[in-house]
Amino acid sequence: MRKFHLTKKQIYWILHITGWSGMAIAAILNNVIVVNSSLATQVPKQFIGALIGIIASHAYKLLVLKPAVFNLSPYKIVLHAVVAVIVISSLMALFSNFVVLLEFIDAPQYFSFFGFLIWVINFGIFVAPWVILYFIYKIFERNKRIMEQKMELQILTQVTELELLKTQLNPHFLFNALNSVKALIQFNNRLAAEALNKLGELLHFSLSYQKMQAISLKEEIAEVDKYLTIEKIRFGERLHYEFDIAQETFEAKVPPAIILTLAENAIKHGIAQLENGGLIRIESTCQGNWITVKVYNSGELKTKKINGIGLINIQKRLENLFGSSFEFKIKQLKEGLVEASIHYPLHLVSGLSTTAEGNTSIVRPI
Repeated sequence: MRKFHLTKKQIYWILHITGWSGMAIAAILNNVIVVNSSLATQVPKQFIGALIGIIASHAYKLLVLKPAVFNLSPYKIVLHAVVAVIVISSLMALFSNFVVLLEFIDAPQYFSFFGFLIWVINFGIFVAPWVILYFIYKIFERNKRIMEQKMELQILTQVTELELLKTQLNPHFLFNALNSVKALIQFNNRLAAEALNKLGELLHFSLSYQKMQAISLKEEIAEVDKYLTIEKIRFGERLHYEFDIAQETFEAKVPPAIILTLAENAIKHGIAQLENGGLIRIESTCQGNWITVKVYNSGELKTKKINGIGLINIQKRLENLFGSSFEFKIKQLKEGLVEASIHYPLHLVSGLSTTAEGNTSIVRPI
Protein backbone atom coordinates (compact mmCIF):
# COMPACT_ATOMS: atom_id res chain seq x y z
CA MET A 1 0.00 0.00 0.00
CA ARG A 2 1.40 3.38 -1.01
CA LYS A 3 2.10 5.69 1.89
CA PHE A 4 0.67 9.20 1.82
CA HIS A 5 3.09 11.99 2.65
CA LEU A 6 2.24 15.67 2.91
CA THR A 7 4.64 18.25 1.54
CA LYS A 8 5.77 21.22 3.63
CA LYS A 9 3.60 23.48 1.48
CA GLN A 10 0.53 21.32 2.08
CA ILE A 11 1.20 21.21 5.82
CA TYR A 12 1.61 25.00 5.84
CA TRP A 13 -1.78 25.61 4.23
CA ILE A 14 -3.55 23.02 6.36
CA LEU A 15 -2.22 24.62 9.56
CA HIS A 16 -2.76 28.12 8.20
CA ILE A 17 -6.42 27.61 7.31
CA THR A 18 -7.14 25.42 10.35
CA GLY A 19 -5.57 27.93 12.71
CA TRP A 20 -7.45 30.96 11.43
CA SER A 21 -10.71 28.99 11.18
CA GLY A 22 -10.22 27.78 14.74
CA MET A 23 -9.81 31.36 15.96
CA ALA A 24 -12.95 32.37 14.07
CA ILE A 25 -14.94 29.56 15.72
CA ALA A 26 -13.56 30.53 19.15
CA ALA A 27 -14.58 34.17 18.59
CA ILE A 28 -18.07 33.10 17.43
CA LEU A 29 -18.62 30.96 20.54
CA ASN A 30 -17.32 33.72 22.81
CA ASN A 31 -19.56 36.41 21.30
CA VAL A 32 -22.65 34.20 21.11
CA ILE A 33 -22.34 32.68 24.59
CA VAL A 34 -20.70 35.46 26.60
CA VAL A 35 -21.70 38.64 24.77
CA ASN A 36 -25.05 37.19 23.63
CA SER A 37 -24.56 38.29 20.01
CA SER A 38 -26.51 36.86 17.10
CA LEU A 39 -25.06 33.66 15.61
CA ALA A 40 -26.25 34.70 12.13
CA THR A 41 -24.27 37.92 12.47
CA GLN A 42 -21.13 36.45 14.03
CA VAL A 43 -20.54 33.57 11.57
CA PRO A 44 -19.99 35.69 8.42
CA LYS A 45 -18.28 38.41 10.43
CA GLN A 46 -15.67 36.14 12.03
CA PHE A 47 -15.03 33.98 8.96
CA ILE A 48 -14.53 37.05 6.80
CA GLY A 49 -12.05 38.17 9.46
CA ALA A 50 -10.35 34.77 9.27
CA LEU A 51 -10.14 35.04 5.47
CA ILE A 52 -8.60 38.49 5.80
CA GLY A 53 -6.10 37.05 8.31
CA ILE A 54 -5.14 34.27 5.92
CA ILE A 55 -4.60 36.72 3.07
CA ALA A 56 -2.74 39.31 5.17
CA SER A 57 -0.40 36.86 6.94
CA HIS A 58 0.41 34.98 3.73
CA ALA A 59 1.06 38.25 1.87
CA TYR A 60 3.44 39.34 4.65
CA LYS A 61 5.23 35.99 4.48
CA LEU A 62 5.70 36.26 0.69
CA LEU A 63 6.59 39.94 0.42
CA VAL A 64 8.38 40.79 3.67
CA LEU A 65 9.41 37.75 5.69
CA LYS A 66 12.40 36.37 3.77
CA PRO A 67 14.43 33.29 4.91
CA ALA A 68 17.43 35.53 5.60
CA VAL A 69 15.52 37.06 8.55
CA PHE A 70 16.10 33.90 10.60
CA ASN A 71 19.87 34.18 10.14
CA LEU A 72 19.92 37.51 12.00
CA SER A 73 20.71 38.04 15.68
CA PRO A 74 18.03 37.03 18.25
CA TYR A 75 17.28 40.71 18.98
CA LYS A 76 16.57 41.45 15.29
CA ILE A 77 14.45 38.29 14.93
CA VAL A 78 12.28 39.38 17.88
CA LEU A 79 12.00 42.86 16.33
CA HIS A 80 10.83 41.30 13.06
CA ALA A 81 8.23 39.24 14.97
CA VAL A 82 6.84 42.39 16.65
CA VAL A 83 6.72 44.21 13.30
CA ALA A 84 4.99 41.19 11.74
CA VAL A 85 2.24 41.26 14.39
CA ILE A 86 1.70 45.02 13.94
CA VAL A 87 1.71 44.89 10.11
CA ILE A 88 -0.61 41.86 9.82
CA SER A 89 -2.98 43.23 12.47
CA SER A 90 -3.06 46.62 10.72
CA LEU A 91 -3.77 45.01 7.34
CA MET A 92 -6.60 43.01 8.89
CA ALA A 93 -8.02 46.16 10.47
CA LEU A 94 -7.90 48.04 7.14
CA PHE A 95 -9.57 45.18 5.26
CA SER A 96 -12.21 44.83 7.98
CA ASN A 97 -13.00 48.53 7.89
CA PHE A 98 -13.28 48.32 4.12
CA VAL A 99 -15.76 45.45 4.50
CA VAL A 100 -17.72 47.52 7.02
CA LEU A 101 -17.88 50.44 4.64
CA LEU A 102 -19.37 48.13 2.03
CA GLU A 103 -21.95 47.17 4.71
CA PHE A 104 -21.34 43.44 4.40
CA ILE A 105 -21.69 43.19 8.16
CA ASP A 106 -23.22 45.21 11.01
CA ALA A 107 -20.82 47.76 12.46
CA PRO A 108 -20.62 51.20 14.12
CA GLN A 109 -21.48 54.11 11.89
CA TYR A 110 -18.32 56.09 12.56
CA PHE A 111 -14.60 55.44 12.60
CA SER A 112 -11.67 57.16 14.39
CA PHE A 113 -7.96 56.66 14.95
CA PHE A 114 -8.68 55.35 18.46
CA GLY A 115 -11.29 52.99 17.07
CA PHE A 116 -8.85 51.76 14.41
CA LEU A 117 -6.21 51.17 17.12
CA ILE A 118 -8.70 49.03 19.06
CA TRP A 119 -9.24 46.98 15.89
CA VAL A 120 -5.44 46.49 15.56
CA ILE A 121 -5.11 45.40 19.20
CA ASN A 122 -8.04 42.98 18.94
CA PHE A 123 -6.60 41.39 15.83
CA GLY A 124 -3.14 41.42 17.41
CA ILE A 125 -4.40 39.19 20.22
CA PHE A 126 -5.13 36.51 17.61
CA VAL A 127 -2.16 37.19 15.32
CA ALA A 128 0.58 37.24 17.97
CA PRO A 129 0.37 33.53 19.03
CA TRP A 130 0.54 32.35 15.43
CA VAL A 131 3.46 34.65 14.57
CA ILE A 132 5.31 33.45 17.68
CA LEU A 133 4.67 29.79 16.82
CA TYR A 134 5.77 30.34 13.21
CA PHE A 135 8.97 32.14 14.25
CA ILE A 136 9.78 29.43 16.80
CA TYR A 137 9.29 26.75 14.14
CA LYS A 138 11.52 28.56 11.63
CA ILE A 139 14.24 29.14 14.24
CA PHE A 140 14.08 25.47 15.27
CA GLU A 141 14.23 24.42 11.61
CA ARG A 142 17.24 26.68 10.99
CA ASN A 143 19.08 25.39 14.06
CA LYS A 144 18.34 21.82 13.04
CA ARG A 145 19.71 22.51 9.55
CA ILE A 146 22.84 24.11 11.02
CA MET A 147 23.39 21.12 13.32
CA GLU A 148 22.96 18.71 10.41
CA GLN A 149 25.45 20.70 8.35
CA LYS A 150 27.93 20.72 11.24
CA MET A 151 27.54 16.97 11.70
CA GLU A 152 28.00 16.36 7.98
CA LEU A 153 31.10 18.57 7.99
CA GLN A 154 32.45 16.82 11.08
CA ILE A 155 31.91 13.38 9.53
CA LEU A 156 33.50 14.52 6.27
CA THR A 157 36.47 15.92 8.19
CA GLN A 158 36.91 12.69 10.14
CA VAL A 159 36.66 10.53 7.04
CA THR A 160 39.15 12.74 5.20
CA GLU A 161 41.56 12.65 8.14
CA LEU A 162 41.27 8.86 8.39
CA GLU A 163 42.02 8.48 4.69
CA LEU A 164 45.03 10.79 5.01
CA LEU A 165 46.27 8.86 8.04
CA LYS A 166 45.95 5.52 6.25
CA THR A 167 47.69 6.96 3.18
CA GLN A 168 50.49 8.17 5.46
CA LEU A 169 50.80 4.75 7.10
CA ASN A 170 51.11 2.87 3.81
CA PRO A 171 54.58 4.19 2.74
CA HIS A 172 55.78 3.96 6.35
CA PHE A 173 54.90 0.27 6.45
CA LEU A 174 56.40 -0.43 3.02
CA PHE A 175 59.64 1.34 3.92
CA ASN A 176 60.18 -0.94 6.91
CA ALA A 177 59.24 -4.11 5.02
CA LEU A 178 61.47 -3.27 2.03
CA ASN A 179 64.40 -2.60 4.35
CA SER A 180 64.00 -6.12 5.70
CA VAL A 181 63.99 -7.65 2.20
CA LYS A 182 66.98 -5.51 1.19
CA ALA A 183 68.98 -6.90 4.11
CA LEU A 184 68.12 -10.48 3.05
CA ILE A 185 69.17 -10.02 -0.58
CA GLN A 186 72.74 -9.32 0.52
CA PHE A 187 73.31 -12.79 2.00
CA ASN A 188 70.53 -15.25 1.04
CA ASN A 189 68.67 -15.05 -2.28
CA ARG A 190 66.36 -17.98 -1.49
CA LEU A 191 65.15 -16.43 1.73
CA ALA A 192 64.88 -13.08 -0.03
CA ALA A 193 62.59 -14.64 -2.66
CA GLU A 194 60.44 -16.18 0.08
CA ALA A 195 60.26 -12.84 1.81
CA LEU A 196 59.28 -11.13 -1.45
CA ASN A 197 56.34 -13.53 -1.83
CA LYS A 198 55.14 -12.62 1.64
CA LEU A 199 55.76 -8.96 0.89
CA GLY A 200 53.60 -9.23 -2.24
CA GLU A 201 50.72 -10.50 -0.11
CA LEU A 202 51.29 -7.66 2.35
CA LEU A 203 51.34 -5.15 -0.51
CA HIS A 204 47.90 -6.37 -1.59
CA PHE A 205 46.66 -5.87 1.96
CA SER A 206 48.28 -2.45 2.33
CA LEU A 207 46.56 -1.26 -0.85
CA SER A 208 43.16 -2.69 0.04
CA TYR A 209 42.97 -1.68 3.72
CA GLN A 210 42.82 2.00 2.73
CA LYS A 211 39.27 1.28 1.51
CA MET A 212 38.21 -0.32 4.79
CA GLN A 213 37.04 1.11 8.07
CA ALA A 214 37.52 -2.14 9.95
CA ILE A 215 38.40 -5.79 9.43
CA SER A 216 38.07 -8.81 11.69
CA LEU A 217 40.80 -9.42 14.23
CA LYS A 218 41.32 -12.81 12.61
CA GLU A 219 42.19 -11.13 9.30
CA GLU A 220 44.45 -8.57 10.95
CA ILE A 221 46.42 -11.25 12.80
CA ALA A 222 46.91 -13.18 9.56
CA GLU A 223 48.59 -10.10 8.03
CA VAL A 224 50.71 -9.60 11.15
CA ASP A 225 51.82 -13.22 10.82
CA LYS A 226 52.98 -12.56 7.23
CA TYR A 227 54.95 -9.53 8.36
CA LEU A 228 56.59 -11.36 11.25
CA THR A 229 57.42 -14.26 8.92
CA ILE A 230 59.43 -11.82 6.78
CA GLU A 231 61.17 -10.50 9.87
CA LYS A 232 61.80 -14.05 11.10
CA ILE A 233 63.67 -14.75 7.86
CA ARG A 234 65.72 -11.62 8.44
CA PHE A 235 66.50 -12.07 12.14
CA GLY A 236 66.57 -15.85 12.29
CA GLU A 237 66.95 -17.15 15.85
CA ARG A 238 67.08 -13.61 17.17
CA LEU A 239 63.30 -13.35 16.74
CA HIS A 240 60.63 -15.50 18.34
CA TYR A 241 56.96 -14.62 18.21
CA GLU A 242 53.68 -16.11 19.33
CA PHE A 243 49.98 -15.41 19.33
CA ASP A 244 47.35 -16.02 21.99
CA ILE A 245 44.13 -14.89 20.33
CA ALA A 246 40.94 -15.68 22.25
CA GLN A 247 38.45 -17.46 20.02
CA GLU A 248 35.60 -15.14 21.01
CA THR A 249 37.58 -12.22 19.55
CA PHE A 250 38.14 -13.77 16.10
CA GLU A 251 35.31 -11.81 14.47
CA ALA A 252 35.75 -8.66 16.55
CA LYS A 253 36.32 -5.63 14.35
CA VAL A 254 39.62 -3.76 14.48
CA PRO A 255 40.90 -0.77 12.44
CA PRO A 256 43.12 -2.29 9.72
CA ALA A 257 46.91 -2.27 10.19
CA ILE A 258 46.66 -1.11 13.83
CA ILE A 259 48.22 -4.27 15.28
CA LEU A 260 50.53 -4.55 12.28
CA THR A 261 51.92 -1.13 13.16
CA LEU A 262 52.46 -2.19 16.78
CA ALA A 263 54.35 -5.27 15.53
CA GLU A 264 56.54 -3.04 13.34
CA ASN A 265 57.22 -0.80 16.32
CA ALA A 266 58.14 -3.82 18.43
CA ILE A 267 60.64 -4.98 15.79
CA LYS A 268 62.18 -1.56 15.18
CA HIS A 269 62.51 -0.36 18.78
CA GLY A 270 62.73 -3.71 20.53
CA ILE A 271 64.12 -6.75 18.74
CA ALA A 272 66.41 -4.85 16.33
CA GLN A 273 68.08 -3.07 19.26
CA LEU A 274 68.96 -6.27 21.13
CA GLU A 275 72.09 -8.24 20.28
CA ASN A 276 70.42 -11.54 21.13
CA GLY A 277 66.99 -10.52 19.86
CA GLY A 278 63.92 -11.45 21.84
CA LEU A 279 60.22 -12.29 21.86
CA ILE A 280 57.10 -10.67 20.45
CA ARG A 281 53.80 -11.89 21.87
CA ILE A 282 50.36 -10.75 20.71
CA GLU A 283 47.24 -11.60 22.68
CA SER A 284 43.59 -10.61 22.76
CA THR A 285 40.86 -10.88 25.36
CA CYS A 286 37.20 -9.95 25.50
CA GLN A 287 35.33 -8.90 28.64
CA GLY A 288 31.70 -7.92 28.26
CA ASN A 289 31.46 -5.36 25.46
CA TRP A 290 35.16 -4.49 25.56
CA ILE A 291 38.09 -5.98 23.67
CA THR A 292 41.74 -5.68 24.65
CA VAL A 293 44.69 -6.36 22.35
CA LYS A 294 48.22 -6.41 23.80
CA VAL A 295 51.57 -6.59 22.05
CA TYR A 296 54.58 -7.52 24.21
CA ASN A 297 58.16 -7.24 23.05
CA SER A 298 61.58 -7.67 24.56
CA GLY A 299 63.39 -4.39 25.06
CA GLU A 300 63.47 -1.16 27.00
CA LEU A 301 61.06 1.74 26.60
CA LYS A 302 63.06 4.88 25.90
CA THR A 303 60.15 7.30 26.37
CA LYS A 304 56.66 7.07 27.83
CA LYS A 305 55.31 9.44 25.18
CA ILE A 306 53.53 8.13 22.11
CA ASN A 307 55.69 9.40 19.25
CA GLY A 308 56.81 8.33 15.81
CA ILE A 309 54.65 8.25 12.66
CA GLY A 310 53.19 4.81 13.33
CA LEU A 311 52.15 5.31 16.96
CA ILE A 312 50.82 8.84 16.46
CA ASN A 313 48.88 7.47 13.51
CA ILE A 314 47.32 4.77 15.71
CA GLN A 315 46.36 7.35 18.35
CA LYS A 316 44.65 9.64 15.82
CA ARG A 317 42.81 6.84 14.04
CA LEU A 318 41.45 5.51 17.33
CA GLU A 319 40.34 9.01 18.33
CA ASN A 320 38.49 9.44 15.03
CA LEU A 321 36.75 6.07 15.32
CA PHE A 322 36.00 5.90 19.05
CA GLY A 323 36.21 9.47 20.36
CA SER A 324 37.32 9.18 23.99
CA SER A 325 35.98 5.63 24.43
CA PHE A 326 39.33 3.84 24.11
CA GLU A 327 42.72 3.39 25.79
CA PHE A 328 46.05 3.19 24.01
CA LYS A 329 49.09 2.82 26.23
CA ILE A 330 52.73 1.81 25.94
CA LYS A 331 54.61 1.05 29.13
CA GLN A 332 57.61 -0.78 30.56
CA LEU A 333 55.97 -3.82 32.12
CA LYS A 334 59.14 -5.03 33.78
CA GLU A 335 62.85 -4.99 33.04
CA GLY A 336 63.37 -6.16 29.48
CA LEU A 337 59.65 -6.30 28.56
CA VAL A 338 57.49 -3.58 26.95
CA GLU A 339 53.70 -3.72 26.64
CA ALA A 340 51.54 -1.86 24.12
CA SER A 341 47.78 -2.20 24.67
CA ILE A 342 44.59 -1.10 22.94
CA HIS A 343 41.28 -1.25 24.81
CA TYR A 344 38.03 -0.28 23.07
CA PRO A 345 34.27 -1.08 23.06
CA LEU A 346 33.00 -3.66 20.59
CA HIS A 347 29.65 -1.96 20.03
CA LEU A 348 31.23 1.16 18.53
CA VAL A 349 32.59 -0.83 15.60
CA SER A 350 29.81 -3.39 15.23
CA GLY A 351 28.33 -1.43 12.33
CA LEU A 352 31.60 -0.91 10.46
CA SER A 353 31.94 -2.80 7.20
CA THR A 354 34.75 -5.06 6.08
CA THR A 355 35.66 -5.66 2.46
CA ALA A 356 38.61 -7.98 2.87
CA GLU A 357 38.60 -11.04 0.66
CA GLY A 358 39.68 -14.61 1.26
CA ASN A 359 39.84 -16.88 4.26
CA THR A 360 42.40 -16.46 7.01
CA SER A 361 43.59 -18.60 9.85
CA ILE A 362 44.91 -17.93 13.32
CA VAL A 363 48.55 -18.85 13.66
CA ARG A 364 49.92 -20.57 16.72
CA PRO A 365 53.17 -19.97 18.65
CA ILE A 366 56.36 -20.08 16.59
